[in-house]
Amino acid sequence: RLLSLSSRVSSIGSVRDFSARVSVPGNDEITDLATNVNSMLGELEKSQQHLQVRLNQSEENYRLFFNSIIDMVVVIHPGHDIVLAGPIIEANVSAVELLGLSRSELGEIPFSSLVAPDDHPNVAEFLEKVRAGKSGQVESTYRTSNGLLIPVEMNVRSFDQFGQEALLVIARDITERKAIERLKIE
Repeated sequence: RLLSLSSRVSSIGSVRDFSARVSVPGNDEITDLATNVNSMLGELEKSQQHLQVRLNQSEENYRLFFNSIIDMVVVIHPGHDIVLAGPIIEANVSAVELLGLSRSELGEIPFSSLVAPDDHPNVAEFLEKVRAGKSGQVESTYRTSNGLLIPVEMNVRSFDQFGQEALLVIARDITERKAIERLKIE
């Protein structure tokens, strides 16, 4: 009976199914132990459900904040050799709308596809500095799906995403600012 109880507890632990219970017939210390194990499993199940609810709420809040940002926001995993070659992991609603690409389409292209080719060297150098621990801003130009060029000011931060380096790129459309600057010069 003790081996059966031990085996069942190990099985429950290995699959982390805290809704499972152990059954040991009788009226002795082993039955009391099984009852206590079941009580503990019940508490673990409640705790797991509570954590899942909190996790879902946290994810919902993250999505709300992320998609409420007016600036274009993308998360990329920088490429090993060429930082601009890294894939786009995440994009907010503003990026999807302004760039004219769906989230799945953005996930299939490297970050370099967004940056105008003439800006690749400057942006790549800036991203390498961010990866080395420096921060700041750089002006660049994004290319939309229909070929329209949008001048942007990029603010980039490096962070650890589940053990993998990632870059958070926030790009503000500066079309109006550039137009005002041109008017001042004229």
